[in-house]
Amino acid sequence: MGVVLIFRDISKEYELKEELLSQQILLEKSASLAKLIVLEIDLKTEKVRANQNAYSLLELDKKEELTLEYLLTLLTEQDKKLFREKINKLSSRRTPQPLNCSGNRLKN
Repeated sequence: MGVVLIFRDISKEYELKEELLSQQILLEKSASLAKLIVLEIDLKTEKVRANQNAYSLLELDKKEELTLEYLLTLLTEQDKKLFREKINKLSSRRTPQPLNCSGNRLKN
């Protein structure tokens, strides 16, 4: 029976993971201070991932699952139209599309 040992320096990997974690924490703090909601929407399943700030601003239990259908109820008709345009762009470009909405419940 043979044994193969592989050694490699993982310090760079570790540093990158630490930097990513640091950036994620900074993003979350910034979003909280600016009262921003950051969403990731899977267009195939219509499942939504949101930052922690979204739940507090929308006054939702963190155990609730956000859906695209629910999010649309929060938007004004004008913002719904803008949202659909952004979704169409996403489908063709596959790049993040920023969207500034006032929303029915988000006007505060």
